[in-house]
Amino acid sequence: DAAATYDLSGLNKVNIAYASIYLPNNAASGTALYQTVCLASNGTAERCGLGNAGRAIGICMEGCGQTGNARIAIQGFLTCDFDSGVTAGNWVTVSTSQAGKCADAGTTRPAVALGIALVTQAGAGSYDLIRGIQ
Repeated sequence: DAAATYDLSGLNKVNIAYASIYLPNNAASGTALYQTVCLASNGTAERCGLGNAGRAIGICMEGCGQTGNARIAIQGFLTCDFDSGVTAGNWVTVSTSQAGKCADAGTTRPAVALGIALVTQAGAGSYDLIRGIQ
């Protein structure tokens, strides 16, 4: 607010859609909107491939591509492109069939947990999830 005072007592709620970081896009592999982001070995952001899910750090929300800086959502209410259907309440992970996509991992927490699905949808598409501190 203009006075630079913030009431975090619980009487006034802070409404933040997501917390994010900025990283330079990898010039070769790049990032894509609403797709998973992995940290490349040179410290840049790249779309998660089928073999590097263990380096997943979040989802690209702005500035996605092969130049400039990607805004990567790391916590909060996010949107991700799913490779197939999803069920609300199920864990979300990195797809093992389509690079950059999210996947429904079921009810058991996967090794790479991106969050929990907030919707139930039958087919592939862009759907919401919530990601807490991992």
